[in-house]
Amino acid sequence: MFKKRILSIRFPQDVSLHQWVWLAYVRAALIPLLFVELALLGVYMLSHEWSKTERIVAIQALASNELLRLVENHVDAIERQLDGVSQLTELLRQETQDALARPVEKDLELPNRYAMTKDGALYSRVNDGGAAVFFSGFVKINDSIKTKISQTSRLDATLRRIVDVNPLVVQAYFNSHDSLNRIWPYFDVLSQYPEKMDIPSYNFYYEADAEHNPDRKTLWIDAYLDPAGQGWMVSSISPVYKGDFLEGVVGLDITLDAIVKQVLALRLPWQGFAVLISKDGMLLALPERAEKLFNLHELTSHHYDQAIRQETFKPDAFNIHRRPDMRQLSEALTRDQQNNTTLVYFNEPYLLASKTLPSTGWRLAIFAPENEIFKPAKVLAARLTRIGWYILGGLFIFYLLFFGFLYQRAKRLSRDISDPLQGIQNMAIQIGDGNFQPDAPVFKVKEFKSTVNQMLLTADKLQYAEHQLIGAKEQAEQANYAKGAFLANMSHEIRTPLNAITGLAELAKNDNLDNTQKRYLNQIQQSSHSLLAIINDILDLSKIESGKVKLENTRFVIEEMLQGLADHFIRMIEHKRLQLFIHIHKTVPDVVWGDEQRIRQILINLIGNAVKFTEHGEIHVIVDAVKHRSRYGVRFLVRDTGIGISTESIEHLFQVFTQADVSISRKFGGTGLGLAICQQLVNLMGGAINVSSRLGEGSAFEFTVELPGEFTADSSTVKLQSGLRVIVVDGSRASCEVLQYYLQEWHCHVCLAYSVNQAIDIIKQDSTPFDLMLLDAELLQEDFGGRTDLHAIPNIILLTDSYYRKPLQLPMDLNANTTVLLNKPVLRTSLLHAIRSSFQACSEQKTIVGTDDQVTSNKLSQDYIQFFRDLDALLLENAYIDSELLNKIDCLAGDGNESRQYKALLDCLMAYDYPKARDMLSDIINSLPGDTA
Repeated sequence: MFKKRILSIRFPQDVSLHQWVWLAYVRAALIPLLFVELALLGVYMLSHEWSKTERIVAIQALASNELLRLVENHVDAIERQLDGVSQLTELLRQETQDALARPVEKDLELPNRYAMTKDGALYSRVNDGGAAVFFSGFVKINDSIKTKISQTSRLDATLRRIVDVNPLVVQAYFNSHDSLNRIWPYFDVLSQYPEKMDIPSYNFYYEADAEHNPDRKTLWIDAYLDPAGQGWMVSSISPVYKGDFLEGVVGLDITLDAIVKQVLALRLPWQGFAVLISKDGMLLALPERAEKLFNLHELTSHHYDQAIRQETFKPDAFNIHRRPDMRQLSEALTRDQQNNTTLVYFNEPYLLASKTLPSTGWRLAIFAPENEIFKPAKVLAARLTRIGWYILGGLFIFYLLFFGFLYQRAKRLSRDISDPLQGIQNMAIQIGDGNFQPDAPVFKVKEFKSTVNQMLLTADKLQYAEHQLIGAKEQAEQANYAKGAFLANMSHEIRTPLNAITGLAELAKNDNLDNTQKRYLNQIQQSSHSLLAIINDILDLSKIESGKVKLENTRFVIEEMLQGLADHFIRMIEHKRLQLFIHIHKTVPDVVWGDEQRIRQILINLIGNAVKFTEHGEIHVIVDAVKHRSRYGVRFLVRDTGIGISTESIEHLFQVFTQADVSISRKFGGTGLGLAICQQLVNLMGGAINVSSRLGEGSAFEFTVELPGEFTADSSTVKLQSGLRVIVVDGSRASCEVLQYYLQEWHCHVCLAYSVNQAIDIIKQDSTPFDLMLLDAELLQEDFGGRTDLHAIPNIILLTDSYYRKPLQLPMDLNANTTVLLNKPVLRTSLLHAIRSSFQACSEQKTIVGTDDQVTSNKLSQDYIQFFRDLDALLLENAYIDSELLNKIDCLAGDGNESRQYKALLDCLMAYDYPKARDMLSDIINSLPGDTA
């Protein structure tokens, strides 16, 4: 047995010696080394990441500085180009002002160079090497106009030289306040200009007037569509005054295509590009890469299908301030970014640097893709990352080979250690098998030699201890046998005289004894019964602790067992005027298999305690089916309204010889063995017992045991009249609820009333008559005084207690055909039998019948009436009650309701409690049918 126990021991992690050595290698060498290598690799990767971040920050700073330098240089270069155009514009203004100030020597000959339209517009009809001239029909031509045309002819050479000297300028012109236009190079003006063209209404004129240009300086205007057919352009214009009168405006035009190709044709690093933006946010010039970025196409040309009759500017799509998708760019340019760069995001991040051109207010913005700026750093970082992965892969291959080498070394070392250990284990096995002279192996290692010698010494000690244990075992067996023999002899020797004492005391009470002697005999009997109960508890506890209790597995009916328990305790319950309710749920099988005697013993202890510690109130015994340890079991619950148990006492309640309070033993008696025996019996049956209680409110004990069972066909299908209407009249709510549960289980329609008056109200309100009334006998004379409201109920079942001592006769108000008596507590089977008996009665006259063990209570002999009256007279005189009278009363104690009353009366007479006996006798006489007057 001991050897099997040792062999069955399993530790949480059983490992072989080889595994243990291998794990030791891993923990002592590999893991630290691997940790160091990984730490170094981690340091490398972290330092690489840090250096990459620092490089990116440094490159970003360098790129920002470089972009700022580039935008500064290019702004200066563009400013010089535009300044040259501005200077030429100023030159043209001065030449024009001089030409208009000098008089002409001859008049204009119209037929030679000019022609007139029907609408009065004058135009140059042939290209004779001079500038193109157009005078709009918007103003009627006169001599002063003709003079002005002749005066401005002196500008043709200047216009031609300006266009030739500056590659940016595509045309030079003069526009007067009265819509005269002289422009170089020559083109067919009539095909481009509308005949009634109002020149001052165009921006290239009014932007230079006193309102828009009060300083009369040369200025630049934003992009517009040229009416002269050159497409989209910007212009440098300057006003020509004669005194304070604006005579006209001169201007030089630069096409956007020229700006893109000549001004913005910059060689920028990192695939960057430049954009020219007006002060109003209009994109003046876009290179091809910017077109893709802004999702625009630059307006460098225009198809002149018809004349441009009004000023035309770039659409709002070119204005960054009006596009939601360019909000970030707009905000960046709105802030002062002259000496800083910022990141803007389109489809990718761009580094932006910008600067304003002082002469025009335009802004040159240079964009550089961030990915191109950081590309060298990222390429280097990727290369270093690959190196790190190569290092990690090399470490992995190295450790694989290193692990294999160490694994082989671990196997060899484990064999060097396991062989000696195997020899020591063989010695241990031999010693365990009882061979205390085992084969001792020879080892070279000092520690192994010491272990073998120690095991040999241990074997000698074990051999000696074995002899000692064998002797002690033989002595223990002899002592146990002597204990069993002693308990058997003591059980016989103690019970025999106790039974003799009890029996002789009973016989002695039948002799002619005085009251004092009878009182002594009663005390002897009571003490004998108490001593016998204590001896039985001690013997039961001894059997349980010694393991000699064997559980039986018999077939029994739970309801019959509970009915027997009710009969067992009925005298104690009635003596204390308590109420007992037994409720068996329909889920409980009708027939079960188990140890009925042990379950009965447990319930006797629990119900006995409930009766003992309950002074008034109710005791409930509830049985239902529950799930217990993944199986279904039967739960028994005993609940009372007694004195209760404190929380501190519950912890020690099931200990042997322990009660809730030391005062309980003095007041209520007992040894404290009952609950301990109950717990051990429940544990033997594989169940569990629990208690819940509150001091002063009562206690509830419950235990659950597995009881396999089955439902019988007779009880599973109760054949009663379908929809039977029943009214239950009982002053106890608990009694009403139990009866309602049983009746509804049989598909009855049930109404509850807690008094006769309430029942009468229910019957009056319900038009459908009731088939049956269940009536508490206590209400017979309490609530029926002269009432005739219940005459329509054909069948009545009277619910009686054994101590009920009033006449069991229905008042004349109740016109029932059949009355059945039913004792409390009411169980399912007895109630069903009573209902069937009520409906099966065939007598046409009123009858009172009993069911099961109940007795018929129609009539008693007048001799018995006279006998009780004579006995009452003796008690009144406090006379001696001889044994003959007591024997006669004992003969009357049959098996019915009256039997319990007579037995209670007999106990009072034997205890010489005559006042209580007279009260009981009075109740018996009043309960007898017939004329008792």
